[in-house]
Amino acid sequence: MKKIGKIYGEAKINVREMMGSRENTTEPPSIKRQTQAIEDSRVHIKDIYKRMLKQGKLAQALIDENVGIGGAFGEYQTQLAVDYDFPSLGELLGHIMEFQTKAEEYNTRLQNNIQQQVANQLKELVKGEIRNA
Repeated sequence: MKKIGKIYGEAKINVREMMGSRENTTEPPSIKRQTQAIEDSRVHIKDIYKRMLKQGKLAQALIDENVGIGGAFGEYQTQLAVDYDFPSLGELLGHIMEFQTKAEEYNTRLQNNIQQQVANQLKELVKGEIRNA
């Protein structure tokens, strides 16, 4: 009778564990710690990934705005040189426009590389290796 009660109790515990209503008592503590560490890693990496996506969107909006500023320098350069006969000031604004354009080009490359190299790898890590662990 004790044997049947023990088997029934173990079966009941296993059913509860499968349903997720009770913590698994048959796992060694080291596996529980590893499982918790993996879950914590998944949560943190997912949070970092989401923040990087948000940063990328904000950075792209800033890049677009700064490209517009470079264009405004170019328009003002042309106006100074043609309409007001200030070629030296127009030339200076032309250099500022070139600098602004190059800076935003490099910023765009940086953001794209961050997105490709870091964020996409974090996404793959969360969706692949950590999920399979």
